[in-house]
Amino acid sequence: MSDIAGQRFGMLTALFPVRQHECGAYYWRCKCDCGNENEALVSHLRSGNITKCNSNEHRKGVNIKHGLKNHPLYSVWAGMKRRCYNENSPNYPLYGGRGISVCDRWRNSVKNFYDDMIDGYSKGLHLDRIDVNGNYEPINCRWVTPIQNNNNKRLNWVVSFDGRTHTPTEWGRELGIKANTIQNRKRKGWTDFEALFGLNKD
Repeated sequence: MSDIAGQRFGMLTALFPVRQHECGAYYWRCKCDCGNENEALVSHLRSGNITKCNSNEHRKGVNIKHGLKNHPLYSVWAGMKRRCYNENSPNYPLYGGRGISVCDRWRNSVKNFYDDMIDGYSKGLHLDRIDVNGNYEPINCRWVTPIQNNNNKRLNWVVSFDGRTHTPTEWGRELGIKANTIQNRKRKGWTDFEALFGLNKD
């Protein structure tokens, strides 16, 4: 039995196991942020299939009150979650499949996403993560043009030195510098060596 006590899954916090399913998996008692409690299988929690309680009042508060169903940012928000949590999504391997997630503030509230990201948004812009190996969260997201977004794709940003190839984030951890610094140097046309060690004089 997996010990998930205290772990958060969307709006739910796992409390304790309550019973065993016939397949051998366990149901866990969980407490929702709204105060209600329910039971869920560990597999459903980890897959993101269950992220909140099923009380009528809670469903109404989440699904109806935000009034953003027809706003363009709703589609952006839904697409962001789909890439990170829907294993059937074509883009899942590049996002959720390699550990990219959505912060708790956004995952279960399109209103919070709207409030945090409406400034600077205009039609045609794409949601972009500054650190392409980081999660979807306010500090790591911005609006960019399609061309800028394409230039920031993960596969475009690998840096090689001394026979080793890593992402800017991995090099940053090793060398003690920010991944954004390496990326910005590469955008300026610096070589991999210059991007890592800052020796370009331009």
